[in-house]
Amino acid sequence: MANDDFRPVASIADLQRRAAVLASLRDFFNTRGFWEVETPLLSRDTIIDAHLEPVALAGNALALADLPAGDTFYLQTSPEFAMKRLLASGADRIFQICKAFRAGECGPTHNPEFTMLEWYHCADYGEGMALLEELVRHFWPALPLQRLTYRELFSRYLDVDPLALDLEHLRRTVCEHIPVDAWSVSRWDRDDCLNALLTEIQDQIGRNSALIIFDWPISQAALARSKPNDPHLAERFELYVSNLELANGYCELTDANELERRMREANRRRAKVGKREFSVNTRLLAAQRFGLPPACGVALGVDRLVMALLQKSSIDQIMAFPLHLA
Repeated sequence: MANDDFRPVASIADLQRRAAVLASLRDFFNTRGFWEVETPLLSRDTIIDAHLEPVALAGNALALADLPAGDTFYLQTSPEFAMKRLLASGADRIFQICKAFRAGECGPTHNPEFTMLEWYHCADYGEGMALLEELVRHFWPALPLQRLTYRELFSRYLDVDPLALDLEHLRRTVCEHIPVDAWSVSRWDRDDCLNALLTEIQDQIGRNSALIIFDWPISQAALARSKPNDPHLAERFELYVSNLELANGYCELTDANELERRMREANRRRAKVGKREFSVNTRLLAAQRFGLPPACGVALGVDRLVMALLQKSSIDQIMAFPLHLA
């Protein structure tokens, strides 16, 4: 261990700039009638997603005698479940800046522990995107900003229609654009192919512009509601700034039966690749059965926002103590 490895990775000046960003985010939402909430980092519930892996903690590690044997708690991958429980209980315009945790995610834009901003308000699809655009303008008043549908994005950068291609055509498209083993690709499903192609597109998005991608395939939006005029598409949108993914938003699924079906399908996909399954009997499901109001929610990676604002190439450069120094 080096004698000076107690020092932060980010400079003190950059950590002060990060603090100013956090203050500015709070000011942005406070002046628009949102109120800040706090929810637990540790919960028995976790978001069931084929690709997200929570950090698990055995209940007996908490040394509480009244916990049932075999109880498991999870560090939140997002505050989404708890914040939607507040929506179902009467909260309206709420936001939260908190820590989130995802196992197996580490690299230039990932740290297993990171800072997330989430907000929810009783708004429609257009209002949700408009507020996100306001936030972009708050930090980058002169940055070019445009919207493209998911279909338009693939057409512009790959000259394909991702919604019209069958699976075999999608697999061939992946092999044409990405240096990957064809045998491996032959085992991919539609979403595997679409995710790989989107990563390829992401590298081509302009470095001095902002882009909101909207109208995603419903299979790419686990907790979003479908578009009323096209059940194959979801009311989901994502923000990219200088080809860095910053935010993911959608109009919330309110149908409890559909939520349960999607959670079971996510578990099926997890089991297929040898991952653990999670209980679908969550408090979010109970909240939706009680009644979740129509709402729009957005999750934004604060670390990535600071990266983009300070023009840094690695998440380590804007954190005091990333995992290797924690």
